[in-house]
Amino acid sequence: MTIKDIYHGNQAPIDMQFDTNSRYVGLSKEWLRLHEEFKETLSAEQNELFNKLCDIQGEQTTISNERSYKQGFCDGAELMREIIEGGD
Repeated sequence: MTIKDIYHGNQAPIDMQFDTNSRYVGLSKEWLRLHEEFKETLSAEQNELFNKLCDIQGEQTTISNERSYKQGFCDGAELMREIIEGGD
């Protein structure tokens, strides 16, 4: 992925794939397994509440990831500006 790809909308950072042997993929598989196992123990009402909690957590994660991405981009741009201007 290049800056040009991002600019033209050809690839978003969210589209990047993880190596199938990565810790992230392993944790995702474990989370899904435990999620399903746990849901089987809940009543219909508890299941609905649990799904709402998971949705809220997902939204919070998305907001946090967007903020981190934006801050990282701004930090990188600031660093480049300082380098171009001859700062330390």
